[in-house]
Amino acid sequence: MTHDELLSICDNYSFKDSAEPVKVLRAVVELHKDNNGWCLICNYPYPCSTIQAIEKELG
Repeated sequence: MTHDELLSICDNYSFKDSAEPVKVLRAVVELHKDNNGWCLICNYPYPCSTIQAIEKELG
């Protein structure tokens, strides 16, 4: 699946009453976990930009 296809799915409001987005978000957060101050996936200082973006959007 392309990046644009993924974004299109994210923008599909038919998910608004579904648990699927929460499952997807949780999977991403579980992958990008702290490993002695570094993101296990990105290998950047934790919190990586992925986690920072999620935190920002969650408010």
